[in-house]
Amino acid sequence: MWPFYAMDTCFYTSQGSYGLEARCAMSRELGYDAAYLTLANDASWQDLERLGETARANDLDVAAVWGCLEVAAGPDAGINQLLFDSLPLLRGMPRLELALRDTRAPDRRYDADDDDAARALVAQLAERLPDGVQVCLYPHINWWLERFDDAIELCRRIDDDRVGLCFASYHWFATQGDSLDELLAQAGEKLYAVNICGSRRSPVGPPTIEPLDDGELDNFALLGALERVGYRGPVGLQGYSVGGDCYGKLQRSLAAYRDMTRRLETHPEWAVLRP
Repeated sequence: MWPFYAMDTCFYTSQGSYGLEARCAMSRELGYDAAYLTLANDASWQDLERLGETARANDLDVAAVWGCLEVAAGPDAGINQLLFDSLPLLRGMPRLELALRDTRAPDRRYDADDDDAARALVAQLAERLPDGVQVCLYPHINWWLERFDDAIELCRRIDDDRVGLCFASYHWFATQGDSLDELLAQAGEKLYAVNICGSRRSPVGPPTIEPLDDGELDNFALLGALERVGYRGPVGLQGYSVGGDCYGKLQRSLAAYRDMTRRLETHPEWAVLRP
């Protein structure tokens, strides 16, 4: 139903992480559709130059590149400058998923009455993107923009066709976990990307991230909600902190995804939950 890819976070383990070539080769052998890159360390910035070529060599598309901006800094400072300077390397790729944080004030959260600097920063980034590349606002737990409803509001206020939304199910589950149909309907045509995972609430900290066939988060119902709003973009598998035998867990998750989409095509009415 939707192109399905494994985010590179699926290939992180407590001992290290798999290289770009291995990630793409495993994704292709398993049957995933695309590659994905998180710009989170020195190696990933170097991988950006080889991402498109390595994906094509493995008959994969590129789903997206993930980056972040500091909302309290300008485009020529720190991590912001690094991302702005790297924008030409995104040519030919579909989207940049963009998280927004404020490391100077870690407890600060989105405020529609105080978002002028952030809106200006995202607008400047969108202006400098290569033609055809979309920006997807990416809510992230414990960061300045952490709730999907706030991302919807910020996107509305930016009001630029190049700027849309990424629905990251883990971060929604960790910060809200309700009103799914209503939120997806509010996002509407601005919903450009989605990623999902298994997840379980914890009494001592944030929810876990699990393979797709584990946890308490009902991904069959979540996919049904996406189908009801007519979403037709890609779906990614989030794997941050899952670790272990990455190949085996990716195999399990792909089997679970294919089974859920098969059921959804045959019985879409099953995916409607009563509150």
